[in-house]
Amino acid sequence: MEDMMMRIYKLMLDNEKIMKSVNKNAIKFYDYPNAQEITDVSIVIDPIDTPKPEDFADDDNMTYEYLFQIDVFVKQKSGINGRLLADDLIFQIQRMMWDVLGFGETSSIKPEYIKDFKIYHQAKRFEGKQYYKL
Repeated sequence: MEDMMMRIYKLMLDNEKIMKSVNKNAIKFYDYPNAQEITDVSIVIDPIDTPKPEDFADDDNMTYEYLFQIDVFVKQKSGINGRLLADDLIFQIQRMMWDVLGFGETSSIKPEYIKDFKIYHQAKRFEGKQYYKL
């Protein structure tokens, strides 16, 4: 079975628009940053469920269904509109997930601004299937 988290990570690294604003070391798996640790842009890729076998034929599954949440945190700085940058990054991620992987958005949280730390936060959940390769 393919390492889907690593595939998503590599797709982000290959996306010029995302990498223009994000340091590759600021893209994490599972590890949500503490608000006081965020100094620029952080992205977290988090699986919500283990891959589920789907689409059976001849008593075996042909696909696995995945569910991921991707969070974007943007620290407001002078000369940068953090809200617009967070909007653009989550849009780029949504397009990448759909165009390349065929993963659709299932839900999102209300965009928030954490005033005490001057951080914009957005998150979306994506669900999709990938064929199982022997």
